[in-house]
Amino acid sequence: MAAAPVPSLRPLGIGDLLDELFAVYRRRFRTFVGISAVVQVPIALLSLPQATTSPGYYLYALLNGQFGSLLNAPRESSGVASALFVVVMVLALVGTVLELAATSEATAAYYRGDPPSIERPYRQALSHFWPLARLFTIMVLTFFGLMLLAIMPLIIPPLACLSFPGATVLGIYLFVSWSLAPVALILENQRGALLALGRGRSLVRGAWWRTFLTLVCLGALIAVLQLSASTLSELVALGLQAIGAPGATQQPTWIAAVASLLNNLVALVIGPLYYIGICLLYYDRRVRAEGYDLAVQARALRQAATATEAV
Repeated sequence: MAAAPVPSLRPLGIGDLLDELFAVYRRRFRTFVGISAVVQVPIALLSLPQATTSPGYYLYALLNGQFGSLLNAPRESSGVASALFVVVMVLALVGTVLELAATSEATAAYYRGDPPSIERPYRQALSHFWPLARLFTIMVLTFFGLMLLAIMPLIIPPLACLSFPGATVLGIYLFVSWSLAPVALILENQRGALLALGRGRSLVRGAWWRTFLTLVCLGALIAVLQLSASTLSELVALGLQAIGAPGATQQPTWIAAVASLLNNLVALVIGPLYYIGICLLYYDRRVRAEGYDLAVQARALRQAATATEAV
C-alpha cells in the first residue's frame, strides 16, 4: 500500500485558513478529540457535584420564581464541594496548557506525515509544561496589570481619558503580538519564556493587522459554534425536564448533571479548533516570512535522495 501523501504547507488567506482548520480537524478527528478527552473527561466527572450551578439550572429556577434557592445555594455548598471546585479550576488551568501543547504537536505531526498518536503529543507537552507555565504566567500578569490600569479611573477620575484607552490599545497590541508565542515555544523547542515572546512578536512583525483580523475571525467562528452547541445542550436539558419531571418545582439533580456533561462534551469537541487554528496561523507566518514551506520541501528531497542512495 502506498504511503499517504504528506500535506503541503502554503500561504493561507483567512478563508483558506478556516477551510484548512476544518480539513485538518476532520482528517484526524479521533486524535484531536482523544487529546481533548484526556483533559475534559476528568474535569467533567469532577464537575458533577457542581452540576446545579449550570446555566440551565439557574434558568429553570428563574423561570419558576425560585429566587430564594438561588440566593441560598452558596450557603448550602459544603466545604468538600468548595475544595472540589478549587481542584477543578487547577486541573482546568493545567489541562489548558497541556492540551494546547499536545494539540499543537499533533497538528505539526499531521504536516510531517507522522502517524496519528495521542501519547506522543502528550509526552512532548509534558516536556514543555514548565516553560509554557512560565510563559502564561508572564502573559497573565501583564494583562492583569493592564486591567488594573484600565480601571484606575474609578479611583482617579481624571485618568479616564488616558488610562482606559491606553491600557485597552496596549492590551490588544500585546495579545496579537504574543499570540503565536506558545506555539513557537512548543514547536521550536524553546525553553525561555521571554525568548518565546520575542519569537512570537517577530513572526507577527509586518503582518499585525492581518494577524489581528485572522484572530478575530477565528474567535468569532468558535464563539458562534460554542454558543450554538451550548444553547442546544441547554434546550435538551429543558426538554428532558418537560418530559421526565414536568411537575417539578426545582430542576432535578440528574437533569442538571446531564446539562453539565453536555456542556463538557461541547468543550471536548469544539475546544481543539482554536489550538489548531493558532498552529495553522503560526505555519502561515513562517511560510510567508521565512519561506518555511521551501525549507521543508528541500529537506524532504534530501531525505528522499539519501534513501535512494542507500538502496
